[in-house]
Amino acid sequence: MPVVICPRCSNSVTLPDPWTALGYTCPHCHNSVRLSPPRLAQARPRRERPPKPQDTALASRPTRGPFARMTTVEGLVAVTVVVLIAISGILLSRAGVGRMLNLRQQEASQSSGSADARVPPESPARLGDIQVRITKVTVGKIPVKALGMNAVSEDVLLAVTLELMNVNPTKKMEYQSWSGTGSFIDRGDVTLTDDFGNRYNRITFGLGTQPVGALKRTESIYPNAVLNDVVVFEVPIAQATHLSLELPAQNFGDKGSLRFRIPMDFVTRVQK
Repeated sequence: MPVVICPRCSNSVTLPDPWTALGYTCPHCHNSVRLSPPRLAQARPRRERPPKPQDTALASRPTRGPFARMTTVEGLVAVTVVVLIAISGILLSRAGVGRMLNLRQQEASQSSGSADARVPPESPARLGDIQVRITKVTVGKIPVKALGMNAVSEDVLLAVTLELMNVNPTKKMEYQSWSGTGSFIDRGDVTLTDDFGNRYNRITFGLGTQPVGALKRTESIYPNAVLNDVVVFEVPIAQATHLSLELPAQNFGDKGSLRFRIPMDFVTRVQK
């Protein structure tokens, strides 16, 4: 129960019901006191914080980019175009690399003699510091030197006359004859074939006999000097239209081979 203080006598007075009593009489001084009805505490309404306004300008701003306002179909088309451009770039780069490799292989072939193309007889072929040219090809009985005396071969043969030139202005080259005469060790395999695949053996003569013009031993070729040699083979068949001659470069200390293509109309037939 609530307790109040009498305003006259200042004594404590216990009230029976503070919510319905409008007043009371002090039992001590019999003073009548009028009371105002108690005020009910009103609950303050809770203020909710308003939501933070969004940046509508930022939210409505369109995304910038190459595919920002494209439809699905347009996007697929654009992606396809990009992929095709990338593939084209890869193919072009590979083609460029392939052309570069081919050029390097051709340069290496010219320096190493591994080129597949065969040089015509009237054109010189070069490998390293040696340049070789076929001056003539003859079919008939070959003139030989037998023990210092002039003679001819018993059989009809094919003779290839070669001209070798050292194109190095400062280096002397050593050359072992492709004829195979005057040496017990043959460094390279000289081959002659025709367009039918027939292979013709190289001919060497007995001791003390060699073709006229053929070198007897290893010879030195000085800078810018020219040396001649003769290589003899079996006679080709009459049906052959051209011959392929391959001369190994190891006979002058290099690698690879010199290759010539000799048409039969370049061959001269010597009267018996």
